[in-house]
Amino acid sequence: MRPSDLLRALLAWALLLGACSDSGGPSGPSGPGVLSVVAGDGVSAPAGTVVPGGPVFELVDEAGEPMVGVFIQLDVLAGDGRLAAYSIQTDSRGRAGAIWVLGRTDGGTQRLRASHGALTAEATAEAVAAAPGSIFQGRLGYTEYRPGRLPLVLTAPHGGYLEPSEIPNRGWGTTGRDRNTLELTLAIRDAVHSRTGAYPHVIISHLHRIKLDPNREINEAAQGDAYAERAWWEFQIFADEAGFLVEEEFGEGLHLDIHGHGHAINRLELGYLLSRTDLAQTDQALSGSTYVNKSSLRALASKAGASLADLVRGPFSLGTLMEQRFVPAVPSTSQPNPGQDDYFTGGYNTVRHGSREGGSISGIQIEHHYPGLRDEAQNREQYAAALADALLAYFPAHFGFELAPMDGGG
Repeated sequence: MRPSDLLRALLAWALLLGACSDSGGPSGPSGPGVLSVVAGDGVSAPAGTVVPGGPVFELVDEAGEPMVGVFIQLDVLAGDGRLAAYSIQTDSRGRAGAIWVLGRTDGGTQRLRASHGALTAEATAEAVAAAPGSIFQGRLGYTEYRPGRLPLVLTAPHGGYLEPSEIPNRGWGTTGRDRNTLELTLAIRDAVHSRTGAYPHVIISHLHRIKLDPNREINEAAQGDAYAERAWWEFQIFADEAGFLVEEEFGEGLHLDIHGHGHAINRLELGYLLSRTDLAQTDQALSGSTYVNKSSLRALASKAGASLADLVRGPFSLGTLMEQRFVPAVPSTSQPNPGQDDYFTGGYNTVRHGSREGGSISGIQIEHHYPGLRDEAQNREQYAAALADALLAYFPAHFGFELAPMDGGG
């Protein structure tokens, strides 16, 4: 999702969020009550991402009793930040939390004002640069962002282990964890670094899928729980910001969403938002505008002289490059389509962070089989090395530049 799309989404989404952490004291005036900041004040986060854990405001009357179900108005005073909702409603404890996305000005104090009638309180935050080698976490470590220096973004939505009691179990949808995909993602990160001297951007959900599914839209993903919704926004906006940084520095790049499958055939399934029927088309048909516009590789396939069929199953497609490294994959030159076999086409993250909806970051969902690949650390490391080597060939073939930092440094 591009920055303008994000802004429209934030403005359109009226999130009413409660929170439970206590810290600090009253920061509002006395009189008919007190409005104060009780969490998420004075923290730092990468520019363009969500303030972790807050801010959370508390509203009590003159007797110190919580004011329930009333609205608090929010205004950004400094820093060009954005909000999911500019009016938030207090919960049974008189509290309401804001989803505050910091502006992209590195350094300096950003300020957010809350008000209810004559009562006001102010929260501050510091926007910091997303320095490679850093680790940034959302509230309670439910989400994590490791910035990089390469035109490559890795996301791991389904490999988390955390099952906090404050988030109820999801009542519908898929809830099983993709075993060892978190570890696999970090192995890929390390393998890429060992070959390039620089890291890709990495975004991880540490929540078990029974609590949150960041590869679904927010209603299915979080199922109405405020803490899960906050973690969903943190994950998605971390990924949005990583894509923004890649576009800003390189002009284009690649987003890989890392998953695991349990299908009968042990092979990679590369999802381009194209169905089995789509992939059964001839190369000429597949490279037509209908499928180009449907694909998560739309930006790459729209380049002069590019062919979507070549991108997904040609000699320098990711699938073929992996098969050359003894990892079976579909689609590829030898397996141009999955036929009637089970096959994942790609999900929410590939839509949102790929180029089908615009922008120049193309996306691929990679579904990994378990035996011999995800099961043991040695197998994960061997696979990660093969994928890193394949990407070193993929980038110059399709992007026209090496998988390397812009200035040649680490």
